[in-house]
Amino acid sequence: MSFSDRWKALRNWGYTGYLFNRYYAGCSGVPSPEYVPENFYKWHVLPALNPKSVSRHVGEKAMLDELFPGHSPTFLTRHGGVWRSGGESTDDARARSILCGHLGSPVVVKKSDSARGNDIHFFSAGDEQRIFDAIDCREDLCIQHAIVQHPLMSAYHSASVNTVRLLTFSFRGDIRLLGSFARFGVGGANVDNLHAGGIMVKLDGCGRSTGDGYDLELRAHAAHPDSGRSFRSLEVHCWQQLQDTAMELHRHVAEVGIIGWDFAIGADRNWLLECNTEHPSLFVVQFQSPPVFSDLLPDMYEAVTGKRFVI
Repeated sequence: MSFSDRWKALRNWGYTGYLFNRYYAGCSGVPSPEYVPENFYKWHVLPALNPKSVSRHVGEKAMLDELFPGHSPTFLTRHGGVWRSGGESTDDARARSILCGHLGSPVVVKKSDSARGNDIHFFSAGDEQRIFDAIDCREDLCIQHAIVQHPLMSAYHSASVNTVRLLTFSFRGDIRLLGSFARFGVGGANVDNLHAGGIMVKLDGCGRSTGDGYDLELRAHAAHPDSGRSFRSLEVHCWQQLQDTAMELHRHVAEVGIIGWDFAIGADRNWLLECNTEHPSLFVVQFQSPPVFSDLLPDMYEAVTGKRFVI
């Protein structure tokens, strides 16, 4: 970074933010004072743009099917002890009847507030007793159809439902895609989260891999450690549809500033698995990339700090 850029980074972000800028610039080869530091993102951007009064409701897994009907594999939820299906409340007997009607195929039971791949349980067809035992001890949960994923995604690691995360930004009537990445499970795990050992692969603006995959420790992987399949050959075949869907869904909840959308690519359609509003990952999107907020950065900075961004 030039002396001028270092001064701008220090002026706008402080010393810790300046160090983040140097790190991002070193990873991407693009020296710039316009990377948004992780500490600034956590303490300024998210509280201002994703206020908990609205973002928590939008981000609850139990709300996916009601907020975005037809996009989620969820068919039954329980929140605060109240069962709901198809947008309507129901009693215990009816809920069990609905569940029994779906037990001819595998299902997934999740806590509504599960994160990092925790509290997600997969059940085979006909495994009624284990499913009922699982739901009886949880007040807040959602139950989904198990997804049969597209062969291009399962070829990397078939044991997990591998997903594509798109990060979108809503600001003053404008909605943009900030970045995206794919995630793959490893070692037979049935989830793909980085905290569960998974690997992420950055995607470019056309849904193609930008290079190697990386684990939580940012160790590079040229190929999947189990299947040996090269990450550099990854291309999301339905990329434009995923991008259009994420942008359209964000328009329905534009009061939330930044959302991480997790999609599973099914054999015949795409499914929305999660809408992350609590701390949608900006670090992964900025890692090895140019700054992502571009022309909206000065106005966004002023909106969340009340100060002018030094250009």
